[in-house]
Amino acid sequence: MILVTGGTGLVGSYLLLKLAGKSKQVKVLYRTDSSKHEVYDLFRLYEPKRFKKLFESLQWVKGDILDITSLQEAFSDITEVYHVAGKVSFEEKDKKELHKINIEGTQNMVNLSINNNIYKFCFISSIATLDSNFEQLYINENAEWNFKFNHSSYACSKYGAEMEVWRGSQEGLNVLVVHPGIVLGSGNWKRGNGILYDRAYSNRAYYTTGNTGFIDASDVAEICIRLMDDPTIHNDKFILTADNVSYMDLMFMLRKEFKRKPPVKISNFMLKKISLFSHLLPIKRKISKPAFLALTSQNKYSNDKIKKVLSYPFIPIQDSLKMHAKNYLQYKKLNND
Repeated sequence: MILVTGGTGLVGSYLLLKLAGKSKQVKVLYRTDSSKHEVYDLFRLYEPKRFKKLFESLQWVKGDILDITSLQEAFSDITEVYHVAGKVSFEEKDKKELHKINIEGTQNMVNLSINNNIYKFCFISSIATLDSNFEQLYINENAEWNFKFNHSSYACSKYGAEMEVWRGSQEGLNVLVVHPGIVLGSGNWKRGNGILYDRAYSNRAYYTTGNTGFIDASDVAEICIRLMDDPTIHNDKFILTADNVSYMDLMFMLRKEFKRKPPVKISNFMLKKISLFSHLLPIKRKISKPAFLALTSQNKYSNDKIKKVLSYPFIPIQDSLKMHAKNYLQYKKLNND
């Protein structure tokens, strides 16, 4: 049986959909009953004829990755673990919570996986932990964490979590670490990457000068399952990006789907001024130096390794954006939003 943490998040929801569709036996660790409805909606969206049967095949276990007692119950009869749960925030005020959830939570998951002789453990990390060495055009899996760089607290917490996973591999646990780019999907519209569509739909949208890797949530889920199902692949890591896209192109594509006016560019100079004033004014959202660098960096990521290992055909980013933009509009219509 498979245990999935973070199953009510964007990537986790797609992972549950794929696993259930492949008739896998799945336990899902969840914290609140209200968090299940987005998973249910996603199943209904993608599997309109059998969504109830697939959803009801999931075994829900109430618990928390910081609660050892609840985790011990969740690990009963488990052979594989997909650890997706974690906090995503680029607010520096969340530093302590990021450390606790992402590092200590992962430490708990790794320790219990070792104690329960789990066959294989998949950890969903982020491209935020992969630093450029300025000598290569594309960042690949050989990229190393550079302690001299100015990292966000989120990136630091994910890197710390990775160290726990690799520690587990040295203690005999078969592990996989995947580094998805920015994940595009349907659902979770009011949090995480789902907010992207709200911003693109607003009366006036903006874009910064940066560039990064993107991937569809369906691809992330399918790739993780294929890697976990292959007994020859373990103690390895993979970058998961379908393509490298500028924020300008991304926003232009979404604005076109929403039949909105073209977005407005924010220059690096203007973004610096906004960042400065955000720290002087009593507002919740501030633009930190790591956030500024993320919004303006020209990082490009290589997916050569995963393509070579799996010969995987990625969903083109433009097709992904069209599909999710359509689903977003339908969501707004149904909710009179």
